[in-house]
Amino acid sequence: MNRYIAILMLIVTSLTASANADSRANQQQTLTEAEVKQVSDAVYTWILEQSAMKGHRFSPEQIQSGYRHHLEELKLQLIDRGYIILAGEGGA
Repeated sequence: MNRYIAILMLIVTSLTASANADSRANQQQTLTEAEVKQVSDAVYTWILEQSAMKGHRFSPEQIQSGYRHHLEELKLQLIDRGYIILAGEGGA
């Protein structure tokens, strides 16, 4: 699980580096909800692929619920680490 968090934080760090290139003076890092969802979906898809390779099967409802829960958990973890998540597609 620690490896998963390390990979996730590397992805988020690369997103924020490009997203905040113009605002280096601002100490708080921001991400749009769309960026967080993109990362969350990619990581959760990888988790599902790993589970499928081990023979686990899930219903479409379980998968959809898992994507939602993963996104919410990721947002909470990022907020806990000091990130600001802007609502909406473009942060508006």
